[in-house]
Amino acid sequence: MSCLHGQVADAVVTELDGESWSLEFTAMRAWRCRHKLDELTTLRVTVLPGPSSVETLTRGRDTEKYTTDIVIQKQVDPDDNTAVDALVALAEEIRAHFRSKNLSAGSRAMACVDPREFLPTSKAGISPDLLDNDRVFNCALRHHWQILGAPS
Repeated sequence: MSCLHGQVADAVVTELDGESWSLEFTAMRAWRCRHKLDELTTLRVTVLPGPSSVETLTRGRDTEKYTTDIVIQKQVDPDDNTAVDALVALAEEIRAHFRSKNLSAGSRAMACVDPREFLPTSKAGISPDLLDNDRVFNCALRHHWQILGAPS
């Protein structure tokens, strides 16, 4: 059985893979985003479990929040605006898709809550030099998920 962090990320992968996007990909879940350069000739979308928090609402009730980072990577010519624009458009499409989205993580319901944000590569643990040095586009989106109700 997967931990709740993993279940949240798995739910995001299932949602991504169940939709049609402007660019074709198969999402995967991992604890860190690590691909070899030759693997990045293909568009890679990796969902990473992120930080979580628990806030006490009342003596017997907490609210749980989890985050996922969706990392989009592909080797591309950094001077080819059309190719880079298509990847940024995909990121914008994914971010918009999850607006107010409800999913299930195992037996728990969860809702995407704001902010849905683009992360600087440094916060996502991605080298900012990859686009210039290795010609790899990297974009990270962070989504925040609030767990709804008690576990069943």
